[in-house]
Amino acid sequence: MRRLATVVTTLAISVSGLFFSPAQANVPADGLYVCTTGQPRVAPDESPAYTITNGSVFKDLNTSSGASCIGAVVIPDGVTSIGIRAFRTASSVTSVSIPASVTSIGENAFRNMAALTSITIPAAVATIGPNAFQDSTALTTVTFAPGSQLTSIPNFAFMSASQLSSINIPASVTSIGAGAFQHGRALTNITIKANVTSIGDAAFFDSQGLTTVTFESGSNLASIGAQAFMQTTALASITIPASVTTIGAGAFSNSTFFSLPGVLSLTTISVDPANPNFSSIDGVLFNKNATTLIQYPSKKSGTSYSIPTGVTAIGNSAFARATNLTSVAIPTSVTTIGDQAFRQTTALSSVTIPSGVTSIGSDAFGGASALADVTFSGNAAPTIGSSAFSGVASSAKACVKTGATGFTTSGSPARWNGIGVNDGAYMASFNANGGSTVAGVSFLANGQISSAPAEPTKAGHTFAGWTATDGGSTILTFPHTPSATCGTTLHAKWDLIPVVNEPAPAVNNPAPAVNNPAPAQATAPAQAATTNVVSAKANYTAKSLATQVGVTTVSP
Repeated sequence: MRRLATVVTTLAISVSGLFFSPAQANVPADGLYVCTTGQPRVAPDESPAYTITNGSVFKDLNTSSGASCIGAVVIPDGVTSIGIRAFRTASSVTSVSIPASVTSIGENAFRNMAALTSITIPAAVATIGPNAFQDSTALTTVTFAPGSQLTSIPNFAFMSASQLSSINIPASVTSIGAGAFQHGRALTNITIKANVTSIGDAAFFDSQGLTTVTFESGSNLASIGAQAFMQTTALASITIPASVTTIGAGAFSNSTFFSLPGVLSLTTISVDPANPNFSSIDGVLFNKNATTLIQYPSKKSGTSYSIPTGVTAIGNSAFARATNLTSVAIPTSVTTIGDQAFRQTTALSSVTIPSGVTSIGSDAFGGASALADVTFSGNAAPTIGSSAFSGVASSAKACVKTGATGFTTSGSPARWNGIGVNDGAYMASFNANGGSTVAGVSFLANGQISSAPAEPTKAGHTFAGWTATDGGSTILTFPHTPSATCGTTLHAKWDLIPVVNEPAPAVNNPAPAVNNPAPAQATAPAQAATTNVVSAKANYTAKSLATQVGVTTVSP
């Protein structure tokens, strides 16, 4: 009978919720807890407070939350999770003591905490929700306890934590989410541990203080997302591990929206030679067989660049913000030019699009403000994306073949995709420099002036050849490929024909002197000796010039 009573009593206690298994023994009871002590609130005037429900610091539309907390917040031992938005906008909280019992931190849990300066994440925390610390603008240090079980840095976890300068990503982490450290402008260096397999889109976007990215030895990194390191304006170089298989568009590019020209820093992109998917040629990133140019470092030295022969595609944002470049030579092998490929190349003045290019992406030359002419070598216009030439000079023109199709203009003034069309612009004119007129010729068929035009004539001169610049010394050979194909002018070079006038030779046997000269008479003034008139190149002696024109000189 006594045994039966004991069983009944035990059952009653269990049903009433007063009996806990050992694993539940330390879970705090549901209710309000004082922010600064972590103790249950006794009196209604003990405030501010936050709510614990089922072992979680909780917030919904009907309960209190930690938003009203101030100063140092204590969370009692036994709490297993910090729920969604638990302390969001708690702008006066300076610290939060998270107990070792916590295994998860919810979405937006510590977002917009403007006074929180540091936090330690316990080892048992295996998951952190998106945006957990976003906009916590005073946060400078995040520490993960030894033995951390965290598997992922979630999307936007530390986005706009603009003072975050130190974080040691645990070895257990396998992924870094999209925008995880976006706008983290105080972060100066980051080590990506070997277990990380993916870095999400824009993960370190606009991390302007980032100078060093280190991939741990034995890296398993497989993917780098689009714009992952875009606008990391202090990052001078980076080496892609051998394990990487995919790199998103603009991963190492720079954006016009957050930086002025001249502050960009990436000069070299290197690739581990063992990587089977990517390669680096002179610090420029390509796919392995160099058929796609993926990224030209925006601060690479030099004003001109020749894309290697064999490249068939210029990738999205490949040359974006390469503000040093004044010219880019595109080989005939290229067939596609990607979106924003040359966006904000503000010094680029002209470019020739080979005849094999069939498509040009949206905003491909957007903001290329110095672009004066775009020469199209093909017989038909390529397909072209929206705003391909937005922001170029109003005088910019498309130089096309006579009879080329697809370059249809509209509007007033008439324009094709925002630029004027110069039909039949592949003409070479010739400056004869005072000589006879030479008619212009077309060099449209293959981009070359196939042969020299008829030689001009000029009195007193010998034609020496054509030069690319007026007064230039280098004589061109033909066929000649002009450097500017939207109309070019060659200049005549002349050699002056030398002319020498010599006095009559002296008589070798003069008449004998007269012994009795005639009386003196008035004499006429002496005739001046004939003066040599020499017209020729400087530094030639009279004798050498005479020899050139067949004049025999005789010594007196």
